[in-house]
Amino acid sequence: MVRSALNTLTERINKFSNQELISKCLLSYLIIKSLFLDLVYVFPILIFILLFVFIDKSYFQKPLFWGSVILLLIPHLFVNYFSAANHFFITIYILIILCISSIFKNDQEHILRLNAKYILAVLMIFAVIQKLISEEFMSGQTIGYMGYTGQLFKLPTWFFPEIKDAVGFNHQQINKEILDLPVTFSLKQPFPYFKEFSLLFTYITIFAEIIFAALLFVKSEFLKNSFFALFVFALILTRQETGFILLVSILLMMQLKDKSALFKTIYFGLFILSLGLTIVQWGFV
Repeated sequence: MVRSALNTLTERINKFSNQELISKCLLSYLIIKSLFLDLVYVFPILIFILLFVFIDKSYFQKPLFWGSVILLLIPHLFVNYFSAANHFFITIYILIILCISSIFKNDQEHILRLNAKYILAVLMIFAVIQKLISEEFMSGQTIGYMGYTGQLFKLPTWFFPEIKDAVGFNHQQINKEILDLPVTFSLKQPFPYFKEFSLLFTYITIFAEIIFAALLFVKSEFLKNSFFALFVFALILTRQETGFILLVSILLMMQLKDKSALFKTIYFGLFILSLGLTIVQWGFV
């Protein structure tokens, strides 16, 4: 029965072309994203997207549509250029790719795959470089602080009361001591040997990102997409940046070949899971 339901779900998802599925996912993300922007941007984006979709079912094939969505986001980018999160720029890049691919319809799939692959490669390469040149990250302090304050493994933490209690205690200490300078924190370890774990997890993170970037240029679809799916699932378990995870899931759908029905379904499932976590504010966009 479960297998039958999964097969039915896979068939329904794969009735959509890559561009149509990606378009629907990106618009869903933008609608949620708009709710976290300044109110002046919320209603124009929502109304414009919804009206266009109802008026023209083939909206995702219209350069005018994607160009208009980009223009709607430009004011926010202009005002918040130096403070905007990195994944806001990724959103703009994806919109530009969709706009270009809707112009050159005969090469749509190739344009989507090629651009998605190189955007993901640049993301991972620069993520590794940024970590390698950061003394705080390489020493394990960044991962350690995230663990002490509950920003790491937030979802699994709810199943371990002792870790949740330690994180709550650490938040109280930080809030109590932050006004006193110089600041000295006495924090509880979430679990034994946490300092050693933080350093180990630091190197695992860098190693995983290097493998991710390398696998983008491997021909075996099953090998690389199996790793990518596990990587995204690990991000959901360990980090709260669901907005970034949503965009990575979209890019991974973009880089798929037409016959990758299984992985299209998996990435779509990971997208829906991340979107749900964002809506209930377990993560942020």
